[in-house]
Amino acid sequence: MLLAAVSFSAEAELGGNISSIDADRIHMKAQTRAPVAATQAYTVHELTLPNTTVVRQYVSAGGIVFAVSWHGPFKPDLRQLLGQHFDTMLERQSHNVHAGHPHTRIHENNLVIESGGHMRNFAGRAYLPGLLPAGITAQDIK
Repeated sequence: MLLAAVSFSAEAELGGNISSIDADRIHMKAQTRAPVAATQAYTVHELTLPNTTVVRQYVSAGGIVFAVSWHGPFKPDLRQLLGQHFDTMLERQSHNVHAGHPHTRIHENNLVIESGGHMRNFAGRAYLPGLLPAGITAQDIK
């Protein structure tokens, strides 16, 4: 039973449920705002990290985090935000001939991760195409 409780609250992740947003806030010592956007299909929750990086988490009406985005002077804890998809990102980057390059572009049927920038100016997004609610497109994830 203890194991179940730990795995439920351990960390947030892309594809996790809405309760993971609070876990992110605590882990990253972030301040949160009331949802910055809401429709019948999804809600956008925004966290501001102590280093002023802003993280947005897109949650479907069913309570699933289907996308995350970030922008600011530092990258957020991507392991925290991407969860199990972080290892996929690392594995795909290891096959990139430009390993160590500051830009990441992974476009697969079930996962998209785009990240780039330079010192003091980073931005990125990750989403699960199969979980995008009706009426939202990749361009809406900012």
